[in-house]
Amino acid sequence: MNSKFKRINQSSQAIVDWSFTHKQEKEREYISLPVLDTPFLKALGVPLSMTEHQGVKIHAPLFANLSQLEADPTLSFSEKAFNPLFEAINIIKTKDSSQKIIYKMPNLLNILEAVLPFAQVIRLTRKNPELYQDVMNQLINFMHKIIIKLDEGQTDIIYFFDSFGSYQLLGPTFYKKSYGDFILALFSIEKQLNHAVLSMTKTISMPMQQSYGLTEDKNSRIYLANQDSRGTIELTKAVSFNKKGATHVST
Repeated sequence: MNSKFKRINQSSQAIVDWSFTHKQEKEREYISLPVLDTPFLKALGVPLSMTEHQGVKIHAPLFANLSQLEADPTLSFSEKAFNPLFEAINIIKTKDSSQKIIYKMPNLLNILEAVLPFAQVIRLTRKNPELYQDVMNQLINFMHKIIIKLDEGQTDIIYFFDSFGSYQLLGPTFYKKSYGDFILALFSIEKQLNHAVLSMTKTISMPMQQSYGLTEDKNSRIYLANQDSRGTIELTKAVSFNKKGATHVST
């Protein structure tokens, strides 16, 4: 395990130092935290190795196959994995309360694949859709807890990204039938937020628009976002999901 990368993810001060250095190098107005999906995987107890250049590597999912999951489908989460992150946010905001912070929320599918291999996930949706829904709900409920704590810590933007293209991987039929509704459930937490806003990359907003539709909504805390080649994130417009039918919103 790369010791530098390990320190960044386990020490609140290392997170702060990395964040400010990265901000200066990229000439950004905001601070982007360097943790991504690491604390979620640690919270699940997934065995990991980490390298500075390749990021987090999962040795093996929590369950090797569907039979193991069916035997014990209750997931356990350790929120202690997030302590360095929350402490880092507190340090940054205590130093300068006006400093904007972005946390990049990992893709729901990536976390699901840490629970069960992808081929077994597909099998689960067909063989036992009730268990699939239960597992997804457990993951979403935990993600909601973390989002609330990020909001309480005055995180400004929680950015959902999907760098691996779930829509292309799953296909439009499966996406809407077995994945899109959980994205809706994940974003429903916006009604409980007081400070943070939620934003999403185009690889999430475009398939969700095709599957459900998006409506411009100035009262929403959900935003479309663009990310340039340097990784700078810009919020464009507030939207809400229109589950009843497609409504075009220019991205």
